[in-house]
Amino acid sequence: MSARAEQLKQAIVTAADVKVDLTNDCLIKNWLGENAISVVYGDSNCGKSFFAVDLAYHVAAGQNWFGQKVRAGNVLYVAAEGGRGFGKRIAAVKLQKPDLHAAGSQNLNLLPLQVDLHGPEAASAIINQAEPSQYSLVVIDTLAMSIGEGSENDGRDMGMFISNIMRLKAYFNCHIMIVHHTGKDRSKGARGHSSLRAALDTEIELKADLLVRVALVTKQRDMESGRKVAFTLEVVELGRDDDLDAVTSCVVSSADIPDSIIQ
Repeated sequence: MSARAEQLKQAIVTAADVKVDLTNDCLIKNWLGENAISVVYGDSNCGKSFFAVDLAYHVAAGQNWFGQKVRAGNVLYVAAEGGRGFGKRIAAVKLQKPDLHAAGSQNLNLLPLQVDLHGPEAASAIINQAEPSQYSLVVIDTLAMSIGEGSENDGRDMGMFISNIMRLKAYFNCHIMIVHHTGKDRSKGARGHSSLRAALDTEIELKADLLVRVALVTKQRDMESGRKVAFTLEVVELGRDDDLDAVTSCVVSSADIPDSIIQ
């Protein structure tokens, strides 16, 4: 018998011998698993990055998020769409939510560079600069800016992207959250090859109803789907530019779910 066959033989158990693990394996209770992959997607300018920043801050701070328990941990936020605008979002949190910033700022690590997770080099570089299990959450913002020359619609290219996401998840033993966009046909969910959705444990769609945004769980592999929270984007003035015009950003503020969204 080969070594692999012996390994498989030892792994097989009967249903009678299966033990139920009742320990909490959630990063955010009822929303995100600890060792899992999620996508947050929606139309342009629907607040995806603000939502992801708010969630990341709460994990870094170990503070309840929309009333749900959070397991505190270090966060790596890959701000692939650029650092200057992202810095404004951090400044807005610092001004408007000083307690959250104070509790989470030392655990929230920012990588304001474009990465290429289509090939193996970027994933290897991220792994090699850190220790195993160093991060509880890694945010990739956005998929489009992190797939390099790969095509979101090509099965092989998306497969390579997913393979690198799996490498990061395995090394850090963490949750990977990918910020993504809706396709042309909103009924089909996040754009790109179907292999992405197949690989996900959690899928969260953001919708806008006038000034209120709603985050709706459209897929859960091991938890209840259909959960939703609502929020607005509260404008925060950061200061004045060289022309003495106001420089602003936004923070997430909880809101009631609109009647049009409640089902």
